[in-house]
Amino acid sequence: MFRKSLVVQLFLSIFGGNADSPYGLGRKRYVNFGKSKKIGLIWETDGDKIKESIVEALASIHEKPDACDFQITTGPTLSVIKPPDSISFYTFHYVIQWLSEANLKSAGLVVSPRMAYSFYNDPDSENLIGRTDRGAGFYISLLEDYGARPFLRMSKYIVTPDVFNVESLKAYLKEEEQLASQTAGK
Repeated sequence: MFRKSLVVQLFLSIFGGNADSPYGLGRKRYVNFGKSKKIGLIWETDGDKIKESIVEALASIHEKPDACDFQITTGPTLSVIKPPDSISFYTFHYVIQWLSEANLKSAGLVVSPRMAYSFYNDPDSENLIGRTDRGAGFYISLLEDYGARPFLRMSKYIVTPDVFNVESLKAYLKEEEQLASQTAGK
């Protein structure tokens, strides 16, 4: 029995997954987060409210960077946040989760040369869930994976609404840019 427990622990540490997770055991897909483009989309146009929530999020985990390092662009229907390039995987995902829990509808988009993924706070758990640009579902457990090399836990049991997939978020960004340019041209 003792030997079997060690084998199971070794398997989970290598391949990822939490036996108690509602999403099943998921293999780890590592992310080159440092070289990725990171964007947060918030369906709120009050930049001060967003900045205040970012300040609270960063203060709650005693993390750098400072909220002043975030670029916040408010548009006609939503706001876009661009964190500093040096932001950690954990901090960026935590900020998006915090904004959601502060009743600010939000989602994140991460684009690297090899992969893009979108995510949002799962209202039914403590996790973030999302999809890759190829449609694969995943979850991120900030409680379990703090400090670990950045990865997504892939799971075929995750279903997300199309409104939060990579292509939809890119379309929101493009539409917002068009609306902003039309408004500026008037």
